[in-house]
Amino acid sequence: MAYRYIINIPESEIDKPIYRIMSERRLFECLTNKELVLVHPSKWDDPFENYLLSSEVIDSSTGEIGTLEPMRDKVYGLCWTQHRDTDAMWRIYSSNKDGARVKTTPRKLLEALINGGGGFADITCFIGKVQYKTLKELIATLTKIDLFSSNGSGLAESLLVTIQPLPSPRFFPTGFLS
Repeated sequence: MAYRYIINIPESEIDKPIYRIMSERRLFECLTNKELVLVHPSKWDDPFENYLLSSEVIDSSTGEIGTLEPMRDKVYGLCWTQHRDTDAMWRIYSSNKDGARVKTTPRKLLEALINGGGGFADITCFIGKVQYKTLKELIATLTKIDLFSSNGSGLAESLLVTIQPLPSPRFFPTGFLS
């Protein structure tokens, strides 16, 4: 199967494992109902997720200012990691110490999304790897994305770029933070 809905994932990584931590309750629901539940980004604990869809935009042909709120409210997703085991993932997704780690591959995940996507899978199902960028790089990248591309990939691409986290204060020179 050819995949045109894979963004920022090299072909060499399409069959490598990815992981997700979830509560045992959520895992049992997924197995019992045979469904993967997607989450609205507003539920994610990250102020930079969905950055573009929360911003004002300018129509380059008319100069009109608008928002993408109607689109933002229709976006759902899941976060997976290539890291088999990280303390941070367990703390974030299993705060009650009742978690389970699920393993799959990007290919299998995309196939499940497409199979469950109904007649609109071609414009609604995407997987990709987040790119972390400085604010300057983020702005340059976002200005090149066609949000209204007919295949929906522009919107998916916009969700896969975010601001690079600031370094931990311990990396600043002595006396910088006082």
